[in-house]
Amino acid sequence: MQLHPEQLCSLLSTLSTPSAPLATSTTQTVFKSDADMGQVELVEELTLRIQCDPIGQAPPFNTKSLTIKGADSYHSPQWQVVMTRVNNGGCDSKLDIQLRCPSSYSRLLPATFRSVNVVYHQHHLASIPLSESAFSNWGELKLSFPVEKALNGNRYEFDIILSTQAQLVESPKMAPLLSSSSTSSSMYTTPKSSSTNPSMPSPLSRRINQSQAMMKMFLRDRHSVDVQFLLYPTDGEQQQYGPKNIGPRLLPSLWAHRIVVSRHPSFAALIREATSATQVCQTKSLTIPVYGFSLAAFSCLMYFLYTGNVQLVTHPDFFALSEVDVDEAFLKHECLPTEPDTVMIGPQNFTDIHPFVELSCKPTVEWGLQDASSYWPVKGVTCREIFTIAKHFGISDLQEMCLEGMVESIDATNVVEMLFEFGGSNVLVREAGLAFMSDNLSVLFADGEDPFVGYRDREECYVIMVEVMRSFTKRLQVVSSCH
Repeated sequence: MQLHPEQLCSLLSTLSTPSAPLATSTTQTVFKSDADMGQVELVEELTLRIQCDPIGQAPPFNTKSLTIKGADSYHSPQWQVVMTRVNNGGCDSKLDIQLRCPSSYSRLLPATFRSVNVVYHQHHLASIPLSESAFSNWGELKLSFPVEKALNGNRYEFDIILSTQAQLVESPKMAPLLSSSSTSSSMYTTPKSSSTNPSMPSPLSRRINQSQAMMKMFLRDRHSVDVQFLLYPTDGEQQQYGPKNIGPRLLPSLWAHRIVVSRHPSFAALIREATSATQVCQTKSLTIPVYGFSLAAFSCLMYFLYTGNVQLVTHPDFFALSEVDVDEAFLKHECLPTEPDTVMIGPQNFTDIHPFVELSCKPTVEWGLQDASSYWPVKGVTCREIFTIAKHFGISDLQEMCLEGMVESIDATNVVEMLFEFGGSNVLVREAGLAFMSDNLSVLFADGEDPFVGYRDREECYVIMVEVMRSFTKRLQVVSSCH
């Protein structure tokens, strides 16, 4: 029997809220280097982040299997984490974990590693002692630790760090979730000699920091840039970010370097099409239109492409910016379109765009914006904005980082919107949203409120309501089985 959405809302509003956890999992690869007498030894680590509901004490609820897919299929195609709760009586239960890598094409297999660290999010670092034989099986690795250490509140939250270094690292840090400035991979050095001051960065670490600083300088260097992206924002974005004292034809332009952005297939395709359509030689600059994104969001994307860091709050001084009067440019170049030929929806339409020729010689470009601060929202852009533009241009690693930030930002004011707008295409957001709703039904339906009121006409409304009920019921079963 199918219930009407109004009946489902009424039923959901009468349910109480169990304290149940969120089930998510992510992967991260970290690279280390040791410096000793001028020799550099590459040490590689694979970090598996586990965030999931607790496991019951009795079968069949005492086993859970998670599949964790790495962002780089060559380094880590897929890992399966099988957790089994072994009850030793009372609260002395332990968590047996099997790590399996089903693909033999991965370069980082269980037999590749030599040590294991576990970072409990609620507690402290623990080194899991394993014999040499534990790493001999290329497809499987086993470890075990007490259940209470894995718990962070009412859910399991811990990182399993596999290292190719035989000697356990003294103090590895928990893999960071998305912040205002974070990166999915990093390099740092650990001195082998205990007499070395750990607070002093190694030469390799200093070189890496210098490289990032150089890329930031490169991003704003007006002399070396050779491609400009002309931002055609939507009406809403123009009203939100654009200066009030300029006409709609005076558009902002962000400059970059072909050699940097063309590392990504979507931008490489745009540059090829621009070069082919305009027959511009390699020594001259290109202009490529970008439709439907704010300058602030596109700037965050460029910052990530150059530095590998996510910066939600940027500044005009970080970039090489100019403004283009497209009406005046049209009079000089008849082939210059003043309206977009097509709206880019996914990589398949990149070849449909016909970028126009350069608007002027670079030496005559009027750098800067008349009212630069008006293009930058005071509180910065949101993870959702960056996720949208990263998905549009196919920057998968940035998408993953933004999704983690979106999950962290879920609250009572946006959980329903997150489920409807992003939950259908992303399992991580969907599971997090359902978990939050089933945990906070009394808040969401307080005083007769209906969180679904704006989504009743959506086709997936009924399905989401049913899934919230199922998630709530499952959590009740898990909680009851643990007591």
